[in-house]
Parts: sequence; structure tokens; C-alpha cells
Amino acid sequence: MLTLSAVLHLIYWFSDRRSPFFAIFPPSSHDQASNAPVPFSGILTYIAILTHVNLSLLVHPRHVVVAGWAVRPIGFAETFAWSAICPIVTIYTGKAWQTTAWWCTSAVMTCVIYVVHGWIQKADKDVTELENLQYRAPGA
Repeated sequence: MLTLSAVLHLIYWFSDRRSPFFAIFPPSSHDQASNAPVPFSGILTYIAILTHVNLSLLVHPRHVVVAGWAVRPIGFAETFAWSAICPIVTIYTGKAWQTTAWWCTSAVMTCVIYVVHGWIQKADKDVTELENLQYRAPGA
């Protein structure tokens, strides 16, 4: 799901920069300015892609080294802040709801990854607690 979202953002980067949700939910013809692409959408797409890369590093923590530098993910709090930039810009500029929904995908992905990551950590903790409760009887 994370990879699919990242690929869709890459495709968006090289497209005409209109919301992909316009294909499913056609925009109203009343206000053409709200249907236009977001200003500096290239920068926002770059932020969304970096958010996806950071989420993938959070999901698969490995020691990634690029050009001699260790690449480490930022925390979930910072990721939430970065993923909220794009929807805030679309709301502030008064874009159509389809555009705002498109830009919310990285924020939704961050929320989903955060919840699933929490479930996995809780399950690991529960298993560790169960292992500590094992009855040990030496010599029995």
C-alpha cells in the first residue's frame, strides 16, 4: 500500500499536476480556479515522496548507508507534521475537495503506518511478557 501510494505520487510528479481524483469525481465547472493545480505542486510532491521514503525506513529499519552517511528515519511526530503541509496548503489556497483529498494521502498513510506499527510493537511486548511468565522448574 505504501509503495503504491509512492508510485502514484511519482506518476503525479510527471503528469499535468491535476488531482487524480478528478478522473473518478469530475470537478465542478463553477470555479475553474479551485480546479487548477496547486501552486508549487512539484515541491509538495517532493515532500510527499520524502514522507513515503521516511515511512518505509520506519517500517523496515535497516542500516542504510548512502555515500558514507547513515540514513535514519525521523520520528512519527515529525512525519505527521511534514505530511500535514500539503493538505494545509490546498485548504489555504481554496482548492477543490478532490485536490485536498489527493494531498491527504500521505497524511493518511502516515496514520495507517503509525497505527500498524503500534500494534506490532504491542504484540511484541505481549509476547515478551508471556515468555517471562513461563514456568521454569529445574530438575523436573
